[in-house]
Amino acid sequence: CMCSKADDEPYYPINNPENERIYQGYADAVKDSRLHLCGRLGLYRYLDMDDCIESALKMADEWCTRL
Repeated sequence: CMCSKADDEPYYPINNPENERIYQGYADAVKDSRLHLCGRLGLYRYLDMDDCIESALKMADEWCTRL
């Protein structure tokens, strides 16, 4: 994992129970809003680029079927 030189903090969230708890807090906070979490930052986890694109396409498809 890539880390910043200053404090060895990873550039992206590591998939572990602590970060899953943090993400769940974000997801709970927006569940009744029109905000949709997606991508590496929105899902608060590392995703390979192909997984990121697949997730975005799936979400877009779901939105389009609701129209």
